[in-house]
Amino acid sequence: MPMTLSRELGAPDPAGPQLCPVQIRLLGRFAVYRGEVRVAPRVFGGRQARRLLRLLAVRRGTLVSKDAAAEALWADRLPADPAGNVEILVSRIRGALGDRSLIETGPAGYTLVGDDRIAVDAEVFAAGVARGRALLDTDAGAALGALTEALALWRGEPLLEDTDAEWARAPRRRWADALVQALDGAATAALAVGDAGTAASWARIACQRQPLREVSALLLVRALAAGGDRAAALTAFDAFRARLGEELGVDPSAAALAVRQRVLLDEDASAPGPRPGRGAVLAESARDLLALVSVLGRPAPVGLAAAVTGRGLRETLAELDGLRRTGFVRATAEGWVSAGPGGAGGGPQRRGRVHLLVAETLQGRGADPIEVAMHLRAGGAHEGAARLLAAAADDRLRRIRDEEALRCAQAGLAQPAPGPHRSTLLAVRAEVYRRRGQLARARADLVSALEDTAAHPDRSRLLARLAILETRSRSTALGDELAKLAIAEAGADAAARGQALAAAAIIDLTLPRFGRARRRFRQAQALLELAGDPHGAARLAYWRSMASFMTGRIARAEQELNLLVQLPLLPPELLRLWYPRTSRGYARVFLGRLDGALADIEAALSWARSVDHPAVQCNCLWQRSEALAAVGAVDRALDSAQAALELARRMGHAEGLAAAQRGLGIAWQAAGDGGRAELAFRRSMAAARRVPLFAGWAAARLGLVLVQQGRLDEAAPMIDAAAAHAIPLVRHEGRWAYAELLHARADPAATRVAADALQAARSAGHLALVPRLAALT
Repeated sequence: MPMTLSRELGAPDPAGPQLCPVQIRLLGRFAVYRGEVRVAPRVFGGRQARRLLRLLAVRRGTLVSKDAAAEALWADRLPADPAGNVEILVSRIRGALGDRSLIETGPAGYTLVGDDRIAVDAEVFAAGVARGRALLDTDAGAALGALTEALALWRGEPLLEDTDAEWARAPRRRWADALVQALDGAATAALAVGDAGTAASWARIACQRQPLREVSALLLVRALAAGGDRAAALTAFDAFRARLGEELGVDPSAAALAVRQRVLLDEDASAPGPRPGRGAVLAESARDLLALVSVLGRPAPVGLAAAVTGRGLRETLAELDGLRRTGFVRATAEGWVSAGPGGAGGGPQRRGRVHLLVAETLQGRGADPIEVAMHLRAGGAHEGAARLLAAAADDRLRRIRDEEALRCAQAGLAQPAPGPHRSTLLAVRAEVYRRRGQLARARADLVSALEDTAAHPDRSRLLARLAILETRSRSTALGDELAKLAIAEAGADAAARGQALAAAAIIDLTLPRFGRARRRFRQAQALLELAGDPHGAARLAYWRSMASFMTGRIARAEQELNLLVQLPLLPPELLRLWYPRTSRGYARVFLGRLDGALADIEAALSWARSVDHPAVQCNCLWQRSEALAAVGAVDRALDSAQAALELARRMGHAEGLAAAQRGLGIAWQAAGDGGRAELAFRRSMAAARRVPLFAGWAAARLGLVLVQQGRLDEAAPMIDAAAAHAIPLVRHEGRWAYAELLHARADPAATRVAADALQAARSAGHLALVPRLAALT
């Protein structure tokens, strides 16, 4: 089941009530937001504090005694002082929420306030379901809107972290029941407004959740029949009957069999029984207006109704008022709606034509492309709907509006026949998944897009993206092979070949193959200029900065990154590799300019969190860890590295794992814990088997730890490998480690080696090493 049910149909997918200072998400993965900023899990000081907050949120507005809280938190074995432990947890929660008054202290317990300073998504969801179902008999369009908005909040199963907790069972069951009621209600409302496709989609999800529920099964049958697919409707009914027989040994009810009979006879099955259409006596213009109000899915403003039907405002208003007086429609503050779910909206042909007119009008007004596509689809223009959504998804992606891009892509892929636009939609969804750290999904979508793509230049672009993904997450060598395929597939297409060569050149820097990287980038630059690439200057600045950084010229890299940081937009593939501001921040760590480094990294981290880019967050966290260790903030450095490690593990990101373990090792070094530092660096080496840069760094750092422990013979091969590493950036730390090794051995060459390493570090700008190397000379 999709994490947000409404995405397939293009319904809004809100982050939650935006006016509440604190938002608590219990549907899907637990999260807390203060305004628009997510509160990091570590701010709560542990999982028990987060669990207690979930318990308080479930019972919001009522007192939770300390005894009840302790029993919920430590069901197997209570601590020595349960009440004291609960008090400590509440104090942590109050600090994390940022307002201590949000949790009130009562007699021997606590209450999470029930006012509008806090929004709990499960409460908003349940209220929306109740509101939508209450409207079903009077205003199907409004009901559909309310239920769709409620379903948009369903990001996954409630209280995921507490599935085994006794206290969570009742609310989980209650919200799961509300979900099925919402799905049934949305399907019913969609049928009433003439949107059979949406009705079928909602009903199908309801059937997936409760395969033996007759109401849901009949809604699916009626929706498929209303959409003109009698064969699918009969198949759905027969499948339901088979499930009943296999699971319960019973037959469908008489009412259900009557629905099947109406479908079989090609009678109207969209309602419980046939009824005459009152619209048959209306004029054509009035019937068009009635169809518009019926199919729009929301209150119809007079201006929109006039534009769709091609009539004047006064004439349209007069006709709507006539329909109101005869009981077909009614006016609301937002616009005109059907007077009831049985309003005469015309036959399928008229509704289809009106859907297309609505789509044309809305598109001309710059409306939400998902709403436009819904009407195109309902009007039978499936290819047009997919084309519109593909273009909209790509546009949102380029503007880093990932949530909108994902909604458009999901809605496009849900079209009955996405056709040639399927690969574009998959590629957009893959990039959103990649930015969000869902690498397996991103990989699967790119592979599927490749399978659907025949044109060689388009295949080249997809392969280049896959190459960058694999370089960072799995293996540099695999990324290199995919980049070669991308170059081959591009053929003579200048733009595709230029992009493939640019990606390959950046991958070459990490192999390292600097000569080939230089040649490829020059070729890429010429081809992209020939193709009129608007990002040529940014690509050039980025490649130069990374080349300077990897070749150990850190001061120059920082100067080149200064230009990129100031650019408002970047070439898309750069965001798939590094984010320039955090790269500059990390360069400043090496330069020993730690205040500037932390400012850059914190700014980049804030941006990455705001757009939900876990890969960039992971980079920022391990880089921040190194900077914090350098300024002596060891506890914060450990927390930052651990957070990076958790993100990298969740993503399955090889480079992130190696880097986070490096950050953890450096933090333990700063804390004076050589044993834990050694373990972290060994784990970094293991994770970096296919990532040369981090393998070399881990070897140098592990060698240093072993030298500090007096294990010189073990340290020597590690240090030799780092000192002779093919990437010059690694050799800086390798030379430092070699100087430490010789010093520990009392080798006469130690002073000279340290002096050479000192000169190289000063020349390159690796000033963080200067104080220690100077002490060794």
